[in-house]
Amino acid sequence: MYVGKQTLNMCLASQRGIETNYKDGSSYMLDSIMEQSENLLKDLSMGTAELRVEDIDTAEALVYSYVKSASGSRKKEAIRLAEKLIPALRLRKENLKKLADINFVAYTLNNKKRAVKLSPEELVMAHKTIEADQENPAKLKQRLKQQLQSYALLKYSSLSKSELNSSDVVKNFVSVFGLAHKKQQQIKSSTKPQATKMPETPTMPKRNSLLSGLKNFGHKMLNKLDRVRHNIKVFYYRNEYKIAALSFALIGFGTYKACDTMEKSELKYQQSIYQNPFEKTGVSSSPDKTADFAQEQKKMQQSETQKTSVGESYYDTALLIHLKTKSAVQGLYDKIDSLHKAGKISFENGLDTKRYAHSFTMYNLIRPNSKENKAIQNLLNGGNENSDYIKNLVEKAGEKGTGVKPDNSSIKTSNFDMASSHLQLMHLKNLKNNARN
Repeated sequence: MYVGKQTLNMCLASQRGIETNYKDGSSYMLDSIMEQSENLLKDLSMGTAELRVEDIDTAEALVYSYVKSASGSRKKEAIRLAEKLIPALRLRKENLKKLADINFVAYTLNNKKRAVKLSPEELVMAHKTIEADQENPAKLKQRLKQQLQSYALLKYSSLSKSELNSSDVVKNFVSVFGLAHKKQQQIKSSTKPQATKMPETPTMPKRNSLLSGLKNFGHKMLNKLDRVRHNIKVFYYRNEYKIAALSFALIGFGTYKACDTMEKSELKYQQSIYQNPFEKTGVSSSPDKTADFAQEQKKMQQSETQKTSVGESYYDTALLIHLKTKSAVQGLYDKIDSLHKAGKISFENGLDTKRYAHSFTMYNLIRPNSKENKAIQNLLNGGNENSDYIKNLVEKAGEKGTGVKPDNSSIKTSNFDMASSHLQLMHLKNLKNNARN
C-alpha cells in the first residue's frame, strides 16, 4: 500500500512540532504523535507500505525527527529502526536511477531475488527503459519484456483490492502492463505472491564522510560480485559440455594417481614385514626397552584421579555465563567426575564431563519443573537414576543444548545479555570455532 503525500507531510509536521517541547505538552497527545510516526515507519521497514520516489526525502526527514524526539526506552528502538530504514530508502532511490540503464534492467531481471522485490513503480521504470532502448536487438528486448511481464503478474497477485483502487501508482502499473482484464484470484492460485520488501543494508550511514565512503564502496563491491556470479553462470551454460569432459578427465587422472600411490604403499608395507618380522610382532631384543610395570601403574592411577577443571573452551564460557562464578562451574564438574568414577553415568559416544554439565544446566534453566530435570537434580544430590536414561537426556539436548525446548514459549530471559562484555566476546569466539569444527 502506497503512503499518500498528504499523510506523510502531516506526520512530519506533527513530529517536528514535538522535537523541542516533547515534555511541555499533553503526554497523551505527544505519545499519540510518537506512536503514529512509529507505526508508519515500521510499515515502511517491513514492506507493508511503500513510497513514491519523490516522497523518499520526506520519509527520511521523518525518521530523523522521530529519533530526535524519542527518549527513554523508546530511544533505543527508534535508533534501531532508523539503522534499518534510512539505508533502505536511499538504496531504493539509487535503484530507481539505475533502472534507467538497460544493462542494469537485464541484470536485475536475471537475478530472481532482486526481481521479486521490485515495486510497481520500479517495474514501470524498467518497462520504460526497455521500450526506449534502441541499441540492443529486438529479440533481446522481447525476452526482457517477457521476464518483466511475469514479475509484474506476480506483483499484481500480491496487491489487495484497496491498493488497486486507491493508489495512482498502482493504477498506472496496471495500465502499463495491461493487467486490468486479469482476475486476481486466478493469478493467486497459479503463483505464490511475495510481499514487496524494502532493500535492507546492515548499518545506518554515518555523518562521517570516511564511513559514508566505505559504505558506498561496500555496495559497489556487492553489485560487482553479483555481476561476476551472473557472468560465471553464463559462461558455464555456454561451455557445459567442455566442462563436463574436463571434469571426467580430471577424475580419471586422480583415480589413477590414487591407485598408483596405494600400490606403492602396499609394496613398502610388504617389504617391511619380510625385512624385520620381529619389529612387526612387537618383540624387542633389547632389555632396555622392557616396560616398567610400577611406572605404568602409577600413570594409570594418576589418570584415574585427574579431575576436570575450568578452562576457556565453549562449554566453560557457556557455563560461566549461566552459573555466574568459576567456583560454581568447578563444583558441577567435580560432582559429575565423582558420578562417573562411581559408575552412575557413562561417557559413551564421545560424551564427557563438560558435555554432561552443559546439558544438566540447560535442563535446569529451560525446563526446571520437568521430570527430566527432577531426575538430574536427584542424581546430583546423591540419588540413583538409570545411567542409560541420563545419557539419553544428554544426547537429546545436543552439543549446544538446542534439543531442550522450554515449557513456556514466552520465556525471554537471557543470561548472555547479563554477562560481562569480556565473557561474551570469549564465548562468541568459542561458538565460532566450535561451528567450524
